[in-house]
Amino acid sequence: INAEYMGTESFFLGYQALRLAIIPCLENWKRISKEIDDIRNQFEGPMQPLFTMMQKHFSERVQLQAALEAIIFDRGFVHNVFRFINYASLWLLRLAFGSQDFGELPDTVPTAFAALPEFMVDGLCECVSFYLRYGFRFRAIDHELPIEKFLSLMVALMPSQKFLLNPYIRSKFPEILYGVSAIDRQAGSVGIRTGMADIFLKINLLVERLIPALMVVYVDMEHLGGHNQFYEKFTPRFYIAELFKYLWTLPLYKVAFETEAKINLSQRNPDHHFTKFFNYLLNDANFLLEESLTKLKEINEFDELVANATAWNALSEAQQQEKREAIEETKRTCRSFMQLGNEAVEMLERVSSDFPEPFVQPELVDKVASMLAYFLDLLAGKNMKALKVAKAASYGFNHRSLVEKIAHSFLNFKDVPEFQKAVASDGRSYSPASFRCAQEFLRTKGILTASECDHFDQLCKTFESAFTEAQCEENVRG
Repeated sequence: INAEYMGTESFFLGYQALRLAIIPCLENWKRISKEIDDIRNQFEGPMQPLFTMMQKHFSERVQLQAALEAIIFDRGFVHNVFRFINYASLWLLRLAFGSQDFGELPDTVPTAFAALPEFMVDGLCECVSFYLRYGFRFRAIDHELPIEKFLSLMVALMPSQKFLLNPYIRSKFPEILYGVSAIDRQAGSVGIRTGMADIFLKINLLVERLIPALMVVYVDMEHLGGHNQFYEKFTPRFYIAELFKYLWTLPLYKVAFETEAKINLSQRNPDHHFTKFFNYLLNDANFLLEESLTKLKEINEFDELVANATAWNALSEAQQQEKREAIEETKRTCRSFMQLGNEAVEMLERVSSDFPEPFVQPELVDKVASMLAYFLDLLAGKNMKALKVAKAASYGFNHRSLVEKIAHSFLNFKDVPEFQKAVASDGRSYSPASFRCAQEFLRTKGILTASECDHFDQLCKTFESAFTEAQCEENVRG
């Protein structure tokens, strides 16, 4: 190496080592660990005698796993990897902004940044994501991670399609930020004051830009470009919802959200990412919750079929096996969708409790009203018995909690005339009788406090008055 350029060449050699050596080792460890778990699961119980046939292969896998762990989870090695990641992130930031002033990204991507291969960002993401997921188990990382510049890089590039053309790289950012927030929460819960404590408050770039950046990514995940993009979008959106839950506990980020809301609500641009964010949030909550509740009904129908010995025995063995396999897939889908749906509904409840205005924009208020009325009728109406299944908690279904979130969402909009009118005019789900049934359910089950029940009763009277008035106007018009 030329001594004059030793620093530069060493830096790029470090990048090559990350791509060609370190990341493949991390991937091999994950693959081998999965193989070991699969072998253990495959040969447990009655299959244990067959395990001796696989003993040599199993021992080789375990030895290779241990050898890799001795390297990739060594504390000194991991600390050096993160020092390199932090330094590389600073270099990328300077290339992206074209200076050491990290204000606004330039309108035109600098040539020096545009010429970089995408692994120079993706490789950093792969390493950080791996160690955030597995590092604590092996005590390879602690609460002193040098990660500030990497977080700044992610937040700066997150909302920009021009700087990162591959949406799959940007889709990794929310999970990484969620992993960092988990470390921050863990440090705070045990009273640790370390370099990672309050990291979301220490980095100005995060405080100023994280909220709008998350909204942009949430919207952009609608079109990832893959053949399975409809389902792939839910994973990064889940982590965004989890991040909002955490950020909502930090007053600075609530202020940042309020500022973003005021700016965008005053502009009234339905094509802006702000409005699209709430539109997609409602779409996700609606789809995921409806799909998971439909799956619960299918599980309930299967359980009733099995319980009916005559009907079950009337099926051939092939038919029984086919139904068992189908219901296992239904259970997996239900579990996944319910987890994602719960997060979307909780996010709707949380945000609307402080800022109902974004949800009652002219473009969205009818959708919000229709969704809440539909699920309240489904979960607290006369047909709710169809949702009762054995071990409902194993599918992530908490009937009481879900009804409570939806009822609270109604109360969050109780002073909004546009919402009241939209509910009363919803022909699909609203009727005075169905809401009286919901009122009784909420009160008798103690889901809401006495004061909340009174507010909900008053809100239902408002709905009924608006409904009656609309019916009279329709009769007059003939």
